[in-house]
Amino acid sequence: PDQGIIIIAVHVDDMSIFTSNDKLMSEIKSQLTAEFSINLLGELCQLLGMEIHWTVDSINPTQTQYITCILEHFRMSDCKPVHTPIDTHVKLSKLPDNESYPKIKSIYQNIIGSLMFAAIMTCPDIAYAVNTLSQFNINPGPTHLTAAKRVLRYLKGTLTLGIRYIISNDDELQIFNDADW
Repeated sequence: PDQGIIIIAVHVDDMSIFTSNDKLMSEIKSQLTAEFSINLLGELCQLLGMEIHWTVDSINPTQTQYITCILEHFRMSDCKPVHTPIDTHVKLSKLPDNESYPKIKSIYQNIIGSLMFAAIMTCPDIAYAVNTLSQFNINPGPTHLTAAKRVLRYLKGTLTLGIRYIISNDDELQIFNDADW
């Protein structure tokens, strides 16, 4: 008979267990503790740099700590937030081959790498901007760096936002779309 779903996610020495009901959770914990020496740390609250917030009807991962750290790292903690991750009035283009900014390149690539992690994990709203900016990783200039810093300024204003997964017993797939955007 169908008892439910068990998902065990392992990352290095951390393990997260997800089950479709409490009975399965108890059983799997008992089996694991009988076989291995493990520490049961309770409800999942942090995973791969994400803070996991639980409500009665949803799971809400955010990256407040991670984003705060990258803002500090790039000295943008006190920056003024903006409402959009990319300025549509700025036209970014490839620099001429004879024009190079080695100091900017290193900082720029670090910012883009940090932003990619955030975009993949909990901030899909910056994915377009990060994709656009990553095209200039080989030879970025001051304009590119300003555009990358704008994404950091956007994250400053959306620090506590994340993705909301609604918990439901309904097997029906629901899709929401805003065609105006």
